[in-house]
This record gives sequence, C-alpha cells and structure tokens, in this order.
Amino acid sequence: MNQPAITSPIIGPRTMEQLNDNLDAVGVEVTDDDRKAIDGVIPPGRAVYTYYESSFGPHPQRW
Repeated sequence: MNQPAITSPIIGPRTMEQLNDNLDAVGVEVTDDDRKAIDGVIPPGRAVYTYYESSFGPHPQRW
C-alpha cells in the first residue's frame, strides 16, 4: 500500500472468513527494513509480466 507503484491494494475474498483475514491485515505495519528484505528477494521492476498488458487480442501468454 505504501509503495509508489501500487495505486490500490486489492483483496479478493470468496468467503467471510477470508474477508476477516484480509481486514486483519490493516493492523500490519511493513517497516522500511521489511521492504528492503523483500526488495532483496524480488528487486523492484523484476516481476513485470507481458500478460498484464491491456491488449485483449490474441496473446502468447493467454490461452
């Protein structure tokens, strides 16, 4: 939520239990040290996939 590239955190619960689990995350604080550790595993800009492009025509990544 506090990353510049993230415009909106999206949750996708299918049950009330999942919704409650997701809502509990509001109380979780991700520190700068946490972000650095995550960036060490997956550097920013590395997890960009072509199937997120907005073209809805035939695409090799979609079936």
